[in-house]
Amino acid sequence: MAQRRRGKQKKRAAAPEHTGTAQQVLTRVVQALAERDAGSHDDLQADEYGRLVRNALFAIERHRPGLEHVLQTLAPGRIRPRLRRVLWWAMAQMLWMRALPHAIVADTCVRFVRKRWSTHESGFVNALLRTFADGPPDRIWLEAMAEAPAWVQLELGQTLHKRWSTRFSEDELAALSQVLQKPAPLTVRLRADTPPPNVDWLCPLELPAWAPGIHMFECTDATALFSGDTLSGQNAYVQDPSTLLAPLMLDVQPGETVGDFCSAPGGKAILLAEKAGPEEGCILCLDRSPARLQRLAQNTEMLTSCRIIAADAAHPPCADQSIDALLLDVPCSNTGVIRRRPDVRRSISEERVRELVALQREILEGACAVVRHGGRLVYSTCSIEPEENGDQIQQFLKTHPEFRLVREQLLLPCDLHDGAYAALLERNGDYSSKSTCKSSA
Repeated sequence: MAQRRRGKQKKRAAAPEHTGTAQQVLTRVVQALAERDAGSHDDLQADEYGRLVRNALFAIERHRPGLEHVLQTLAPGRIRPRLRRVLWWAMAQMLWMRALPHAIVADTCVRFVRKRWSTHESGFVNALLRTFADGPPDRIWLEAMAEAPAWVQLELGQTLHKRWSTRFSEDELAALSQVLQKPAPLTVRLRADTPPPNVDWLCPLELPAWAPGIHMFECTDATALFSGDTLSGQNAYVQDPSTLLAPLMLDVQPGETVGDFCSAPGGKAILLAEKAGPEEGCILCLDRSPARLQRLAQNTEMLTSCRIIAADAAHPPCADQSIDALLLDVPCSNTGVIRRRPDVRRSISEERVRELVALQREILEGACAVVRHGGRLVYSTCSIEPEENGDQIQQFLKTHPEFRLVREQLLLPCDLHDGAYAALLERNGDYSSKSTCKSSA
């Protein structure tokens, strides 16, 4: 009977509709992981396999500390990185994705390794995955994780766990970790003048007090949103509620000249343009990346008040004291958006945080001069690290007495939104007259 069962599994594993897709997805997942490990950004293609590749990468990155630990318990010693990437995909398939029978997953990996590298390595992969599949996987995972270090059990990464353990209690850290393991919902903001469509795949969100008058929805059908004609790209924008904190804190008034430095991809610029008014206001959108500028242009093409400028935020091509309200949404460690960037839990390092703090300081120092007397500056990140947020602002105020802190707010990741920080600063001086878009060029 066991022989007949193995024969059925072998036959099922050879089914072309399964093996062809699995091989394609595995190939691209392994390539993307190798690029990430080398410090490059993988550019995932939007084709029939793209969704499967993205889902696999998200599962692997969310659980990578655990996957590493379980592999070590199954095969103590060093496993070559190229084999680890194959095994991560297989383990993620068996543990969480469950789209393919275990036999097909193992066979796909064995064929992949044999074709690209060696028969010896394919034999090792075959033996390990058969052991894992027979475990069964859930039992092996739970038993191994029960003996793992705290940072592995919480699947935070060692550096992140060390940082957060000094700021959060064990219960708070466990709750935060649990939130970060959940996939982020697809949320959509409607423009102020757009009536909510009567569809069952858009569920209204109840937003906090810091987002008054904003209409946001959770979308339960991405296909209907992106391929249908219910909402146009100009009436709806996909963004997390936390991204509203900074532009709303800036409190843009009609007719003001506003700077949105580090502007791409444009979600905050769109909201600022709505507040400034379509005719009188002027939004100066700066970014230095050609690719990001292109996306920014696409997202703001219907907004006549937005002017896109290729420039470094630390060296803006604007006259001193020429801007009424300035938003600096600076590059950061992204520790507030781990639900959407699960790779951050392993890529963050103390050295990287120091580099980002220095860059943020450079941008603050270089951009603050454009704010007029009596004008406003909002500094924001999608990080929850003190050095990038409150500590950064306090250090800035020590050397810039012409600014004062009006208020600041830190959002921790939760089921409703990602993590973020924003600080509203005001430049001392009497309000004389509004700047003009012309004088800011």
